[in-house]
Amino acid sequence: MISIFTPVYNRMKIIGQLYQSLLCQTSYEFEWIIVDDGSTDNVKKDTKIDERESELEKRNALISIIIPVYNVLPYLKKCIESVISQTYRNLEILLIDDGSDDGSEAVCDQFEKQDQRIKVFHKCNGGLSSARNYGLRYATGDYIGFVDSDDYIDRKMYEHLIEAMNEKVDLAACGVREEYVRRYKRKYRASDVTSEYRIMDNQEAMRELLLQRGFGFSVCNKLFKRKLFDHVAFPEGRSSEDIPVIYQIFSMIGYVVNNGYADYYYVHRQGSITAGDFFEGRLDYYYYAKEVLDHVSANYPQYKNEAMAFCVKSAYSIMGQIVSSSNKWKYQETYMMLKGILADNEKIIRESSFIDENTRKDMLLKLENHFEQQFGNIYEEPKNHSDQDKIRKLSEFYNCLVQWISLKERGITAGNFMRKKGYQTAAIYGMKELGELLYQEMKNSGVCVAYIIDQFPESIFIDVPVLKPEKPLLPVDVIIVTAIHYFEEIKEELKSKTDCEICSLEDVLFFEEESI
Repeated sequence: MISIFTPVYNRMKIIGQLYQSLLCQTSYEFEWIIVDDGSTDNVKKDTKIDERESELEKRNALISIIIPVYNVLPYLKKCIESVISQTYRNLEILLIDDGSDDGSEAVCDQFEKQDQRIKVFHKCNGGLSSARNYGLRYATGDYIGFVDSDDYIDRKMYEHLIEAMNEKVDLAACGVREEYVRRYKRKYRASDVTSEYRIMDNQEAMRELLLQRGFGFSVCNKLFKRKLFDHVAFPEGRSSEDIPVIYQIFSMIGYVVNNGYADYYYVHRQGSITAGDFFEGRLDYYYYAKEVLDHVSANYPQYKNEAMAFCVKSAYSIMGQIVSSSNKWKYQETYMMLKGILADNEKIIRESSFIDENTRKDMLLKLENHFEQQFGNIYEEPKNHSDQDKIRKLSEFYNCLVQWISLKERGITAGNFMRKKGYQTAAIYGMKELGELLYQEMKNSGVCVAYIIDQFPESIFIDVPVLKPEKPLLPVDVIIVTAIHYFEEIKEELKSKTDCEICSLEDVLFFEEESI
């Protein structure tokens, strides 16, 4: 055994870092003898525990990671690879195939053959909660983690999480990077993340959870001690299933940590449970929020106002989902019911300090400016100029898209336009939906796209340069503007900066018709 002597005087802030350094530099057993020279900053309290034994226990602890899988073939490989590449190696990875029929089940089996830590279970489709409960039944780890199969994680996520665990800490959480995906774009928004490591007791953690400030209701960015699931299960056949699980667990914990890292990547995708058309099950969000309010009122009465604000915001959120859904006309009664909940809680909306100002203003605007009339008409043909303009633009967009598809079926592409005009190089202005399609078509046609012009270059991931409009432009034969509603304004802006040809997307798509 190696004996290491360290004299200490008021160095509590760095003593933990020093200890981690010692652990990394030796694999031998050692005793660390700290000689305190009259410190007044609680260094004794920070170092009197037998930390070496605790660290060894954490290093040997088995983490069971439960990954429900259902028809996520385009995303599954990236998810699994992010888990098996974790720097913390002592993992049990449970892939619960919930009746997939798109090839996801075969991918699971392939990974099981490649990594002995992976266990695959095939079952009939029962939903997300059913798959998670199935995984809990077979998990043998000391700790439990969850990853959704269309998401992925940083390679150090579980290393960071388990570092925060100790005898008193029952749950560790990290922040989330919400990823909005289109073909060539990745946009991120961080949530549930604190600027630094924070440890909270049961009371403080419950308040932070209600405020969605440092902790959210997802199970996926957290590491749990196994015992927390001894008497808690996911409700099957319901949506928003994480909410009842998390509030019950937060009621049981001693201490919880947010480690200050944003290591979980939550991918927003079309076709997921939380995307697409509205369905009645999304009301579970409000019903569970009401359940949380009842629980907090009985057990944490000092946080009742926070819980009431959370409940009102849940109803407001569902109203927004209905309004933005393509099948909203089916849920007029549901919408009116939720609107009634907001009206009944107008006092809370006006006075609560736990509703952010933008949300409050939007709620009050709807309440004060003929709330029923403003939203009742979402089921009818829009009558105001703003809505008509939106519909006109949307109609033009889809007409352009339909005609584009028709031209491709006739073998007419952007490549034909480039060759007919004698252009060798091009730049594309705008990488929204139409810009993405044009870029793909030009690449497939062998056209040289020299660069892209877009307001948000940091969120576009392609193999050519992306410039902001205000930057100096590189010389090309033609710049194609895909913003079909603002072509003239953009053209004037570009003409002041370049001598190259400037064309609209319509010029490119319909050049054959113009030449007839």
